[in-house]
Amino acid sequence: AGRALARAARLLGAARAAQARAELAALAASPRARPVAARLAQLAALAGFHPLALRVARDLLPPSRRALRWMHPDPWGAGLGPVAEGAGVDRDLVLALVRRESGFRPGIRSAAGALGLVQLLPGTAERLAAVAGVPSARADLLDPGAALPLGAVYLGLLRDRLGSTAAALAGYNAGPAAAARWTAELAGRPLDEWVEDLPYRETRRYLKAVLADAGTYAWLARRGALAIDGAVRMPPPGEGIGF
Repeated sequence: AGRALARAARLLGAARAAQARAELAALAASPRARPVAARLAQLAALAGFHPLALRVARDLLPPSRRALRWMHPDPWGAGLGPVAEGAGVDRDLVLALVRRESGFRPGIRSAAGALGLVQLLPGTAERLAAVAGVPSARADLLDPGAALPLGAVYLGLLRDRLGSTAAALAGYNAGPAAAARWTAELAGRPLDEWVEDLPYRETRRYLKAVLADAGTYAWLARRGALAIDGAVRMPPPGEGIGF
């Protein structure tokens, strides 16, 4: 395991990133990975191989601040701030959404046809581009530079229509039509009760996971955890996008 890590480090030093990543991936898939998991996750993160660092830290390391950082990568640094601000959404929330949707794998494709970091359907991306004025083509969803703004804009539009971050995440997962129906039927209920009354278990789990990860990102950045008031009353939906 030590020799494999040394080879990967030498390959990185020689600007042979693809081969270094292959060496790290092979080590992570072997029984030799556990004793060197911390070094493996650290080297993968330094190489920009964030999906592997996340997986190794999650599966092979005990809880610690260092492991949490590897499990919650921030690949874009200050560059993500303007993207999130332009869409009117929280930067930590965008990172949490990407973590849940794709695990930071830009080339991922779902069985339903969703693509890229933010797992948008091509048709939804095209309509978003038209509404928000964000240039996009279907193939661009595999490009983080195009996918991230579209995902952030979509989340912001959902929040504006549905009235809250929680409802926006429900809409992102289950679709705006379903989330609008739930927010209309359950309007006025406390947030924690509203979440538990959602009919889709997957959406309940999704909501809790993304909000928890957003709180972790805020804590890691020393900005303090996101304040989630479970007693806040959920508003009814307004007018807005329906795709």
